[in-house]
Amino acid sequence: GGADRSACVWARPTSRGDDFFYRVKFRLLGHSDHVTTVVISPDDMLVVTGSRDATVKIWDSQSGLLRHTFAGHTLSVGTVAFSADGRRLFSGGADRKVCEWDVSELLPKDPEKLAQQSFACIAELFRCVRKARLKRGVAEEKAAALRAAFHSLQEALQQG
Repeated sequence: GGADRSACVWARPTSRGDDFFYRVKFRLLGHSDHVTTVVISPDDMLVVTGSRDATVKIWDSQSGLLRHTFAGHTLSVGTVAFSADGRRLFSGGADRKVCEWDVSELLPKDPEKLAQQSFACIAELFRCVRKARLKRGVAEEKAAALRAAFHSLQEALQQG
């Protein structure tokens, strides 16, 4: 986040030999003042920004689309953090308030959609391995995303 009132989501780096190349996947625009804090949800599906404009914005991490805006602070938002299960978000501001937000409605609940996301993740992992483009760090990152997707799928199936 920054003084230009935006935050950037970066694409996964590409590599040539030992060199890595980074590019901005998309810029999150919508705050009316400096972006002061950014956090990603435990399942990597949401990006949250806090700002001096006293708002907390929830963005889709895949598309960059604004999903929701929370307005409960009267001064700058200095920090945001997710609960371990990713269903609640906490924000702390210069107004000395800590707000708790329910973001469970913004998370995918459809077990079929979760299964599709899990299988897409597995397919991408195998595709990368086949092409021998996968380095250890990227493999571990993809495995963590797969575990999170599988855990979400298990929870959805148990609930419904």
